[in-house]
Amino acid sequence: MQLKVRSDQSEQFEYTSAADFPVYANPDGTLSGFPNYTTLAHWHDDLEFTVMLSGQKVCCVNGTPVTIQEGDGLFVNTRQLHYDFSPNKADCRYICLLVHPMLLCASPYVERTFIEPVLKNAPPFLLLEKSGWAGKLCQLLLEAVQSLQGPAGPLRVQAMLWGIWEELYTHLPLPTSAPSPAASICTHCRAWSPSCKKTTRRRWR
Repeated sequence: MQLKVRSDQSEQFEYTSAADFPVYANPDGTLSGFPNYTTLAHWHDDLEFTVMLSGQKVCCVNGTPVTIQEGDGLFVNTRQLHYDFSPNKADCRYICLLVHPMLLCASPYVERTFIEPVLKNAPPFLLLEKSGWAGKLCQLLLEAVQSLQGPAGPLRVQAMLWGIWEELYTHLPLPTSAPSPAASICTHCRAWSPSCKKTTRRRWR
């Protein structure tokens, strides 16, 4: 098993529920299916969230390794080159949630005030330790992955994404300057369309 990536290292994958609901959820990811317990380096426009269910793994983001322990999580910002591996070749279990930023852009105000500052100015990644606010965020992520199944799953997840983003936005280190009223529509949100995902494929991670 291996991820599928294009020549520019962008990952090819399918969203879980529908091509035009840009959320991918893996409730039971492992590294044992990948060669040498290591995934290919890749990037995507989607925001990535991981929560470790058991064991541990290392995620290397733009050349910086970060160890994710059992119960901890990781946020990887959009368009960051990253890969996972196990340095001692031991397996682990984790959930993975990928969300395209367009799902959070409910209005131009929300987009320029709460979404664009994170996409453009937040760190490439953030370790979510299992205590305090980050522990609450990890629990919300677990519930979101579990909630995606079923006919109303996308509605439940869409609603939960606001709580997830509120927790993340509130605690991320961001510039304190006020957003410009004339800020342009985020290219991540304007450019996204289901047609750009029709040929994508994703293996379980």
